[in-house]
Amino acid sequence: MAQFPLRVSTINEATVEGTIKVLEDIYETQLQFSPADLEDKAVPSINDQLTNAHTRGAKIMRSKDLSSFRRIDNIQLGYGIFHKLMNFVWALLKTHQGTIDQIGSLKYFFALLEKPG
Repeated sequence: MAQFPLRVSTINEATVEGTIKVLEDIYETQLQFSPADLEDKAVPSINDQLTNAHTRGAKIMRSKDLSSFRRIDNIQLGYGIFHKLMNFVWALLKTHQGTIDQIGSLKYFFALLEKPG
């Protein structure tokens, strides 16, 4: 299986413009792909929610470009497992928190775990 390790970059990707520069640095400079090489390729990109928002903004900014690589159409966004688990735990807590006196609630079981056996 081919592997493509990347160098560390000092480009600030905390903006939409920075995200565009990072994508260009990765695919054109470091991996040396031309836009034509990536024309019919899907590239999975698993990120935090802010990076996904910046990438969607970059897609909007580049929507009129001629190549799919320049339009950033190749990047297929997904959210990272950390954010998925964080949202799941938050929903679980809000749905089943209950009270300490309510048998079966999370607060009841948290209190039960604190008691010595």
